[in-house]
Amino acid sequence: MSTMTASALIADLPTHELFAVYGALQAELKRRDITSSTNIIEGVGEHIGLGMYGGQLIRTSAAGMVLTTPSGTRIQMRTRTSGGPDYRRSFPVDPSGYFEFHVFLVIDPETFRPVLARRVGRARVLELLRRERRLSLAHVRDEGEDVLAEAVAAWEFAGRF
Repeated sequence: MSTMTASALIADLPTHELFAVYGALQAELKRRDITSSTNIIEGVGEHIGLGMYGGQLIRTSAAGMVLTTPSGTRIQMRTRTSGGPDYRRSFPVDPSGYFEFHVFLVIDPETFRPVLARRVGRARVLELLRRERRLSLAHVRDEGEDVLAEAVAAWEFAGRF
């Protein structure tokens, strides 16, 4: 089903039915073990991270998940949309958590396709946090390694299932 088709299917639904569809979507994504999150944007990031690195998601706190790769590398996936009110918000970063990398992922708000992906090492993230209380897209846009190609490949592969 294309994005246009999905949008057309819900365009005329009353608000209460839209919420029901949203709830059913979240439940189905969890049932398929695609995401562990109740936040669909974070869930997309988790799923892309699993596609990029493999491994498993491990809950580290009530609010956080860490992706642990098969080799034991711990990565925090942080995801935002590229437009709307979410665009200027900061990425949640837990400086006390143990991780080797953060992957800051920005996705298109309509298609969920990645439009920016930066892998930033722990030392650099902690250095940025010493200067800024919160990290926004402006802080991480040019940091670390560009991993957009890997994120897009993971997203496209996920679309086959």
